[in-house]
Amino acid sequence: MPDILPALPNILPLRKLRTTIEESHMFPEQNNPIQALDFTSVEDQLLCIAAMFEGNFSIDWLVDLTGYKPTRLLSILEHEVGKNRLAMKTPGVYTFVETRERLRFLKQLP
Repeated sequence: MPDILPALPNILPLRKLRTTIEESHMFPEQNNPIQALDFTSVEDQLLCIAAMFEGNFSIDWLVDLTGYKPTRLLSILEHEVGKNRLAMKTPGVYTFVETRERLRFLKQLP
């Protein structure tokens, strides 16, 4: 498992995500560890995971948690910046523009 996981807060959605990720390592036929979660789009998947972080979040954390390539994540994150859902704080570090939007995505996690 990536080193980042033990350092993250032990909140319920993260525990469920950890379990999903751990199960995907036991069953490698699943390409994407978060695919088992039922979301409408890849963008929603990513924003739900990002919503677990209060304040800023790093693309490095998202790479570790999702398994997506950094270029794919950057493309999605920049698209969301263009939609004014996210703001880039520094290169590779983002935050939700509206707390209410972050909480809406957070509620979608199982």
